[in-house]
Amino acid sequence: MKAGDLPELGLFSGVAWSDVEAILSPCPIRRIPAGTVLAQPGQVAKDVWLVLEGTVAVHVHRPEGEPLARLGPGECVGELAAIDRGRRSAWIVAERPTQLVEIDPGAFRQLIEGSHLVSLNLLQLVAGRIRQSNHTLANAVHSLDQEQRRQWVDPLTGLLNRRWLDQQLPLLVRRATHDATPMSLAMVDIDHFKRLNDTYGHPAGDQVLHEVAQQMRRRFRPRDYVVRYGGEEFTVVLPDSDLAGAVGAADRVRQALAFTGVAMTSGDHLRVTVSAGVAQLQPDEPWDELVARADRALYRAKSEGRNRVVPAEDR
Repeated sequence: MKAGDLPELGLFSGVAWSDVEAILSPCPIRRIPAGTVLAQPGQVAKDVWLVLEGTVAVHVHRPEGEPLARLGPGECVGELAAIDRGRRSAWIVAERPTQLVEIDPGAFRQLIEGSHLVSLNLLQLVAGRIRQSNHTLANAVHSLDQEQRRQWVDPLTGLLNRRWLDQQLPLLVRRATHDATPMSLAMVDIDHFKRLNDTYGHPAGDQVLHEVAQQMRRRFRPRDYVVRYGGEEFTVVLPDSDLAGAVGAADRVRQALAFTGVAMTSGDHLRVTVSAGVAQLQPDEPWDELVARADRALYRAKSEGRNRVVPAEDR
């Protein structure tokens, strides 16, 4: 390497050739075609590369798809493994024909130890990459949250769905048991829903499901979890609520629905009632037994005439 090759930006921004000549002049320059793999995860670090022309891409998992970072003229790549003497943690691939200076790890350490300006430039480069990585991570987390929301939300009602319940109810039961706090669960079913569907049609049935779901979400506490269990059946998980409190909450919702009914877009106003069975978590009770007891109580509510809330028997 010679004086004219030294980039005027990046790692050597503001650095005089005379300050680094002794270290860099023996370093060779490589010209590599696009697609050349310079490093991959797990490799022992042998060199640090300074990009003179072209672009190299850094991939965390595999050398396909969108890279974590793209590095151009004046930037170095492979420096972390040289600094901590660890193994490579990413794929480094030339995205286009690229010209590089190869700097062995010992020479690179001499550069950052011997030049305050080089070490400061390196810090700035690394800080910029950390910010970029944080931004990429934040976007990935946001995308993951959005995808998880799509998986856990019922598209018709906007409520949590059965998949959420199957995954989260065991955790909620475990937490209530560990903290020795009460927790109750209600199974709620729209009465005579099949008759409503047969009489008014499935679009009207969907509208009733949506409206009942919204009323339940508004009338239960914000910290309660209202779930569409399937069909016309709903589950409500009530943390920090004993049986009496949960039965009272479910009955207030039942009364409100029976009083208000559902206003249809067609102009009809349908009388809609619900039945519910409520169970309180018992000591060391499995989550699926809690659901089963509430479901048996719901069956009793329907068999006893519907439009009522029935507490579950202790196991």
